[in-house]
Amino acid sequence: VSTQNLAAGASCRTPGGNPGRCKLVLQCPFVHQLLKDVKTGRDNQYVMSFKCGAESGTKKPLVCCPELASSQQCGSLTMSDNIVGGEETELDEYPWVAALAYSNGRDSKFQCGGSLISDRYVVTAAHCF
Repeated sequence: VSTQNLAAGASCRTPGGNPGRCKLVLQCPFVHQLLKDVKTGRDNQYVMSFKCGAESGTKKPLVCCPELASSQQCGSLTMSDNIVGGEETELDEYPWVAALAYSNGRDSKFQCGGSLISDRYVVTAAHCF
């Protein structure tokens, strides 16, 4: 369970270390869907790890809602060292490319990739799931 005690709208980090904002569960479609899909105690622990505080007054829980890529940046390309011959690229060089990590609760492995097609959706191959 998270030890964060932040206010609504505050910057936070998701359990995966990504940037987010503290919001009510109903204001965060990502965590709200996770909550609907809880089937095991481990699932519940994972959802609870998004908790970042409580709303003042009502004490309703706040969750660290992942920030989504900005649609204004989608498809922008910077011309620098591209992946050619196995060379690494710079972070944010291809902001529409997503690396998908799979977690078993202890560690995560990057096993698939995808492309952002909007500020909320990633297209990937069927074999990734």
